[in-house]
Amino acid sequence: MILKREGRTSVLYSLAVLPFDYGLLLLSFVLMAWMPLFVGFYSLLFLANLLVLPVAFFRWFREMKRLGSA
Repeated sequence: MILKREGRTSVLYSLAVLPFDYGLLLLSFVLMAWMPLFVGFYSLLFLANLLVLPVAFFRWFREMKRLGSA
């Protein structure tokens, strides 16, 4: 599978989870000093989360379901 979590991860997985990175969120708050840049960056971060979240919810639900059956 391309998006794997065990051992070494692929570049695609690293990019896919980038919207959930706290460092990126903190960077957006540093950009508050330059409001137009902040609004653009935060909007892109919001759109990235909006696209990745449905996949993450499906994955989290599947993992929780597996925990319940164990």
